[in-house]
Amino acid sequence: MLVQKIQNAAMDENTKISARLIDAVVNNKINDLTQREITQIKRKFFEVDDWTKNITTLQLFCNSMLLFDFDELVLFVKKMEKTCKGKLMKLPFNTQKIIASICINYFHNCYTNDCGQDASYGYEIIEELANIPDFGIYVIVTNFYKAYFQGNKKQSQQILDFLNQNGLNEISSRLP
Repeated sequence: MLVQKIQNAAMDENTKISARLIDAVVNNKINDLTQREITQIKRKFFEVDDWTKNITTLQLFCNSMLLFDFDELVLFVKKMEKTCKGKLMKLPFNTQKIIASICINYFHNCYTNDCGQDASYGYEIIEELANIPDFGIYVIVTNFYKAYFQGNKKQSQQILDFLNQNGLNEISSRLP
């Protein structure tokens, strides 16, 4: 097993934690992580001067969002929103992409926690993305969640139909 090889190899702690986390997420075994592993992952955010500007920490956050309770997620996304204000579109493409993915994961957490009103922090971040086609799907999915949380069934269904008509069933099937 690759994860076991990584754990036994002479690799840095970040790589080992990330491998264990990715394995748990991919295999739907997030509940199998020990409290020690969860604490290690969460601690990483406090070891970096500003985790919202560190691509490794952003990627870790994107992959570990299931480990946080909703109140923690709201605090982290609020901090990210303040950091991104007026600066996001100037960041490298990959950083913007990870931040956009975090927002989409955050919207899903808003849905599962029945807290659509808290999604606005993510909307603010998505609006800061560079206006390039590569980020179009993030804008479309954000518009779906906006319509969904506002109770606009017609618009949210139109977006789902659009996604399905354009061969993006994998995305639409993951939306509420």
